[in-house]
Amino acid sequence: MTVLIRGFGPANSSASLDHPANDTSPRHSWVPLQPRGNVSESHSSGRLISSTSTEPTAKVLRGQRDRGIEILVRKFLAFLLNPSARYSLGILVVVGILLGTGGLTVFDFAMHETSTDEFCLGCHELEVNIGREYVGMSHSLNARGFQVTCSDCHLPKPFVPKMKRKFRAIGEIYHHILGTIDTPEKFEAHRMTMATRVWAEMNETDSRECRDCHKADQWDLDAQTQEVRDFHVSALSKNKTCINCHKGVAHKLPDGIVPDQQLPRMNAAENQ
Repeated sequence: MTVLIRGFGPANSSASLDHPANDTSPRHSWVPLQPRGNVSESHSSGRLISSTSTEPTAKVLRGQRDRGIEILVRKFLAFLLNPSARYSLGILVVVGILLGTGGLTVFDFAMHETSTDEFCLGCHELEVNIGREYVGMSHSLNARGFQVTCSDCHLPKPFVPKMKRKFRAIGEIYHHILGTIDTPEKFEAHRMTMATRVWAEMNETDSRECRDCHKADQWDLDAQTQEVRDFHVSALSKNKTCINCHKGVAHKLPDGIVPDQQLPRMNAAENQ
């Protein structure tokens, strides 16, 4: 329904019954008051038709979402096919391959160079305390002429464990700067702690680095002495690992631990 209100306004050009032509008093005009809401008027019938607004339906929302996803997919595919307005896709692929190859080459070179004995023994404390005592050990000098390097025992070959060990080595730089083991006296004071840590790691990995060279399934037990064969057969049957018995094969043992004490301990464990 259209509501009319009476208000003041300019006089109409034509006279009305309420206001004669000679009336000089302020004229009034009728102003239609627009209804609230979405209301439309039918001009043909003269009636007002009210139409209430409704929320978008689920179907409409799904359609809008699907169109949005389609647009994003098209933009992504267009970016893959033409990622740069200046360079072609072929040039970018070639550059990416060259950069990737160069990066892998540098990475491999860095991994190799930081795994050599020269690098490991480059620090004074290791060269004096580890390098010198290693000379003459069975893993350095033997009848077969096979020499074991630092990384053979202390650097895993699988990629993930190797990277973990490399990152952990960053902490050793901190102790190098502090001079934690920069003298023989300091080194001996920490030898037991360092050895125990390495033994625990090798025990957790079932002496993984030892087994890279010493493969139990390739042993010729008949070629071993009777004493060694008996120990190996017993150890394999009880799921023993190499480091349980073979401590001190590349470094001096800490004070209080001697090689002769290791085999009796295994025998005692077998008798329990």
